[in-house]
Amino acid sequence: MRLYHGSNMRIEEIDLKRGRHDYDIVYGPIADDKVGLQISRYQLQYIPMEELIKQLSFIRPTFQYFFGTERAICLLHKIDKQ
Repeated sequence: MRLYHGSNMRIEEIDLKRGRHDYDIVYGPIADDKVGLQISRYQLQYIPMEELIKQLSFIRPTFQYFFGTERAICLLHKIDKQ
């Protein structure tokens, strides 16, 4: 079982053309719509670089788990709410 945690993957471990890697489970930050919005605003020259940096510095990251293989999915178990 290979687990990737947020910041320890080297870019050469990812097949950039297909977005693939050799990990069963990946845990890390997800892209936030607010980030994309701010980058678009900068690219359209609605805000300067200083404002982009300011806006991005206040965004709190959200994390997720990705179970990418059948082997990883088999580890999931339903927890009954009592």
